[in-house]
Amino acid sequence: MDKKPELIVDITLDPSDVYHPFLWSWQNLARWVLALTACLILYEASPLWPPEVSPPEKRTELFLLYLLMGSVAFALFLLPYLRVRRMFRQSSALRRPRRLIVGPEGIQFESEDARGDYKWSLFMRIVETKKVFVLFQTTHAATFVPKRCFHTPSEVDFLRQLIRDNFKGKWILRRD
Repeated sequence: MDKKPELIVDITLDPSDVYHPFLWSWQNLARWVLALTACLILYEASPLWPPEVSPPEKRTELFLLYLLMGSVAFALFLLPYLRVRRMFRQSSALRRPRRLIVGPEGIQFESEDARGDYKWSLFMRIVETKKVFVLFQTTHAATFVPKRCFHTPSEVDFLRQLIRDNFKGKWILRRD
């Protein structure tokens, strides 16, 4: 009986594998546009404030304006990252090592806490970024496979080929 080719990847996730505020994504682009728009609106609205103020009061108003603009940027970029870090702190299962065995039939998942066999049809979309493969089960649930966990570049190429050959849904893979 022929053994089908498979890839074994040992993974330990890090919060930056799941979310990074400066990584290219449509969600981060939307956050950037929203933050810049909010800051521009606040900046353009500043002349509408009372014009007859003394210079020290004007400096206080400008300080408050810049503080408000910084708070908007903080809320849009750092809060999602802090939320992911909190999830990793609160859930020890996210920090535990796991093993993925990827083959033509699908993916086997093994960890201290769980074990599962997933057919390729479970995933709705697969996206490869510069640092990670993201296998989406739903729009809000995904399996992350960091590229730093692969031993050689040929393993990354092999995973790409397995996805191309076996996954029938939408995928976005790099050409590296």
